[in-house]
Amino acid sequence: MGSQAGGTLAINASERLDVSGTSVEGHSTGLGAIVYPGATGNAGDLKINTGELLIRDGAEVGEEM
Repeated sequence: MGSQAGGTLAINASERLDVSGTSVEGHSTGLGAIVYPGATGNAGDLKINTGELLIRDGAEVGEEM
């Protein structure tokens, strides 16, 4: 495992972005950038451009979720 920064997750939604729910196993669904345990480097950037952002029903959005 090397030390490199993560890439950019860029989302462009002209009207609305809806992130919702959990998996059957109960894990949160979502959008994000993470660094796994033991790895080094930055997680990367999360860029969201939308008119309306809905995060609900256990979903997560962020860096290092």
